Amino acid sequence: MKSAHCIALLILLLSLYPIKGTAEQLDNPGVSAKVESAKNKLDDIQKNIDREKIEYAKRLETQDRKTRLLEKEIKKIQSAADNQLISLEKLQSDLKLWEDQHYYQRNLLINFHQYYQESTDEPDQNTTLATFSGALDDIRNNLSPRWQEQTITSIGGKNISADVLDLGVHRYFISNEESGFLQGQKPPFRAHYLFSGDDHQATINLQTTGHTTLKIDPSQGRAVELELAEESVLAHLEKGGVWIIPILGFGAIALIIALGKAVQLVRLPKLSEKTMNNIETLLGDNTERSKKLLRSLSGEMENVYYDLLRIVLDQPASTSRDDLLINRIHKERRTCEKFLTIITVTAAVSPLLGLLGTVSGMIETFKMLSIFGNSDPVAISGGISEALVTTELGLIVAIPALVTGALLSRRVKSHLHQVEETAIAMNAKSAA
Repeated sequence: MKSAHCIALLILLLSLYPIKGTAEQLDNPGVSAKVESAKNKLDDIQKNIDREKIEYAKRLETQDRKTRLLEKEIKKIQSAADNQLISLEKLQSDLKLWEDQHYYQRNLLINFHQYYQESTDEPDQNTTLATFSGALDDIRNNLSPRWQEQTITSIGGKNISADVLDLGVHRYFISNEESGFLQGQKPPFRAHYLFSGDDHQATINLQTTGHTTLKIDPSQGRAVELELAEESVLAHLEKGGVWIIPILGFGAIALIIALGKAVQLVRLPKLSEKTMNNIETLLGDNTERSKKLLRSLSGEMENVYYDLLRIVLDQPASTSRDDLLINRIHKERRTCEKFLTIITVTAAVSPLLGLLGTVSGMIETFKMLSIFGNSDPVAISGGISEALVTTELGLIVAIPALVTGALLSRRVKSHLHQVEETAIAMNAKSAA
């Protein structure tokens, strides 16, 4: 144990000896001067390094700028080369197209030349004369059109005999009892518009005298088809199917309630500012004469304002009077807001019913597609009409209901706000 302590003390003494020697060396003036000189040299070297670093950074930036300029030049050269390649390819494609056109035109000329030689080898005078004769007849018919008796289909679907006249793109007919426009490219033509009155008489004059003023149809039957395709409101609603009924029901209820509430809100009593100032002045006097005047005034006022003034006059300032005033205001609120919720519900439910009708119509459409395919548009148009009409009607009902509900609610809030302010002013003046 003692030997271990001796060894540790010896090691400690040996470690302290170099430190002492170093401290003594540092205290030497010559060594300090050398250290200071070395530090100065180190600072100079560091300054040179910083200066060279800045210079090299400038050189590097210059070289980097030159490199970017060279990259731009390379991109321009590459782009020009690409454009030349594209231009060459376009010229080659144009040349190929011109060659194909040239071969096609040459083949047409060769075929025409061969056909002309074959037709002139053995001329058939009878065929040529017949061709020219038919062409002349067509020209005469076009210059002076004639009535021709043909079988047409009337608007009622019956086949009747009538005289038909072609005037350019227009085709007229006249029978024993009716006349009008014909439609169709090939016989039998179909009547699609009937003349009446002066127009029918003009057609008869044209047939008998050859001179008259006739109507023309620039739309070539499309205007008549559009007129016939127009449907009434009831027919339009019938396309919506069964979901039209609840939408119309909600719309009718909302309309009745909106009209009733509008009349009610218009007839609400109003308290002028002059009357309110007189009431506050009399309540502030708190004399028997003032109370008598207020009671006579309350007999002239209507509804909620009369009730509020009567409560203030009959009840002393206390919590019970405040409760009576609050109860009267709540009663007025319930009266004004009654049935307004139905209008809001209508605005929210109508689009959902329209969406439900849309889904139902699309299901019906896919059902018809699975049965008849897409070859019969009439079979699948019913489901599409139901889908669109229900959505349309749902929005038509919802939008006015939403706007009406918002306007009525705003009027109710304004009225209730005035009632509350009146009650607070009366209560405060009476308590004072």
